[in-house]
Amino acid sequence: MYRDSWVELKRSLRISIDIILKLVALIKKHLRKTICAIFFISTILLVYIYINQGVLVSIKSLLYFLPLLVFLLLFLIFKNNFLDSFYTPLKNLIIIPNIVSKRLHQIIMFNLFLITLGFLSLAYYPTRNLLYLIIVSLNGTILFVQVLLTKNLKPSYFFLQAILISLGLTWGVTLKYPLYYGYTDILPHLSFISTIAEQGVINITGIYENFPLYHTFLATAKILMGSSIQASYFIILGFISVCFLLLPYIIFFQITKNIKLSLTISLLFLFSSVVIFESRYLVTRNFAVILTLFILYLLLKQINNSKKIIFKTLILIFSLNLILMHHITSLFFLIILIGLLIIKNVTNTRFSFQNYFLIFGTGVVYYWLYVARKFAYDLAISFKESLIFLLSFETSIVTEEITRTSLTITESFKSLIGINNQMILIFFSLFGLLFLLYQWKEMNKYIKTFSIFGILTFPFLIANPFIDVFSMSFLLYRIPMITHIFWVIIFLFGFLIFLKTIISMKKKGKIKLISICGITFFIICFTAVANSHTASDVKDISNIIHGEPKYFTTEDLSSFRFCDVYIPANSSAIVTDLSSNVYLKYLTELNPSVLNITNLNISSHYPTFNGKKYNFLLLRMEFGKEGRNELTFYKDEMEIRYKISQTEVNNLAIHFSKIYDNSVSIYFRQ
Repeated sequence: MYRDSWVELKRSLRISIDIILKLVALIKKHLRKTICAIFFISTILLVYIYINQGVLVSIKSLLYFLPLLVFLLLFLIFKNNFLDSFYTPLKNLIIIPNIVSKRLHQIIMFNLFLITLGFLSLAYYPTRNLLYLIIVSLNGTILFVQVLLTKNLKPSYFFLQAILISLGLTWGVTLKYPLYYGYTDILPHLSFISTIAEQGVINITGIYENFPLYHTFLATAKILMGSSIQASYFIILGFISVCFLLLPYIIFFQITKNIKLSLTISLLFLFSSVVIFESRYLVTRNFAVILTLFILYLLLKQINNSKKIIFKTLILIFSLNLILMHHITSLFFLIILIGLLIIKNVTNTRFSFQNYFLIFGTGVVYYWLYVARKFAYDLAISFKESLIFLLSFETSIVTEEITRTSLTITESFKSLIGINNQMILIFFSLFGLLFLLYQWKEMNKYIKTFSIFGILTFPFLIANPFIDVFSMSFLLYRIPMITHIFWVIIFLFGFLIFLKTIISMKKKGKIKLISICGITFFIICFTAVANSHTASDVKDISNIIHGEPKYFTTEDLSSFRFCDVYIPANSSAIVTDLSSNVYLKYLTELNPSVLNITNLNISSHYPTFNGKKYNFLLLRMEFGKEGRNELTFYKDEMEIRYKISQTEVNNLAIHFSKIYDNSVSIYFRQ
């Protein structure tokens, strides 16, 4: 029965693929008309959104329409040039004249000099600044020129520079600031690691009680290094994050057998805003993604290999580590394996891992049901509630999601600037999709499998109100990192096609060729390092996007120590912002709450939250020209960005006494 169902599923999929291929052939035959129709419909739709939803929603929709309209315009104007590029075989896509080989060593030394300047900039200035972002973008640009315009660049030369850039992007945040916390998950993990290192036993409560491998590993590293928890944590994870450069290279070299393409993929990983942020925020789920990449590589490596037993043993070891490290990543990896199984049968790819899927799936289910039973039960309840929410879904919820975050036209444009990297992503991916369309029959089956999966997961990579509505309920915000390896190949094709077309329209010349390649990749690098996701600590950027810097200052930490000393243990008398609340909850013995702005009644003798009264109020706010941007509080039970005004603080001071002030943190008491 199972076999018959599987055969029927394959038959249905093949019929669907045949229909899609016929549709694709029709589009290729009438491509210009299709492009014109899409351009016309997109323009009409944008006007319709403006008329019916107003200027704020129409500005937000530019995230999708702007790259689409620019793509369509360029294609209509330079159709013949792009078509010539689309018919370029994959093996010839990255063959560029050997221009810089003679001066390769000088270029490498110059790039190393710039990397050193970047490190000096990090050491000299109190925070990262625009100068550092420009330097690191130049580093990436010079590295790309080496890959593209050198006949045979040794991978060792490439990775020497790439690893230094990666460590600068990671340690330039995590080791530079007194305590980087990202989205606050780092704080409880530091608490768990500290507990294991001090007590010598695994004593974790909560959801990580049955998934202790991450914390045990880092506690052991702390003991061996003999340094502080914070230093060992960020140093070790900085080195491990380098795997996000090495693993994409060896995976795609296994697929394409092309060094240049594989090095370019690695470079695109290095300058991906998702990877940049997650590398410095290497909590359990992102560490587990590295394990999934190792497993994926080993599954590919064992094909037609005489030493299969070695690879199978390694696969089992990494799989066991994955199960013990992170719960949801194991579940997502199972879903990815199911998707790859279906796609590989459609593309007839020799990527045989059905047995592994059954073994890994059995291991996950067994561990959850017999060891992590409480977690599995809580997860089932959570997903049940999420499904109920999904079934009761109304489109008005999406409209609220679109409109609730932007208050003014100016802020809407600033928000758009903050996600400029996503517009670049969409723009080049459209060219990549067209290249796949024209070269589909010539692609090897592994690229086809990866590309189809990348297309299916692409909507999760960009800001999407339909996805955002269910993001927290179904943990969809974790998908971009674990599926990045599949999407990046589409971006690579689009970028190289665009570059090849631009180069073909210009007269040949070394300076012009280097300039075109350099400027194009510099834009990619700069938008990756200078956006709301990766540069909220840079004042020149945060002043535009109004983002929380995601780290505590020395003054913040001093104020927390003050709370720990002078406020009674287990006291619930303190209320503050979300990030401070997490620190006080996990790294002190206090039991704080998050301030609800709705209930902050300045005429009251107490700030209140859900009707409770609090004696202590902690505000991590500065005022004046160098004032801190908004912090995260609650408003009507929803997290919001909010900056308490000086007027509100003055009014609160009527009823409260300032008992501590170090120019950043202000405390009030009855």
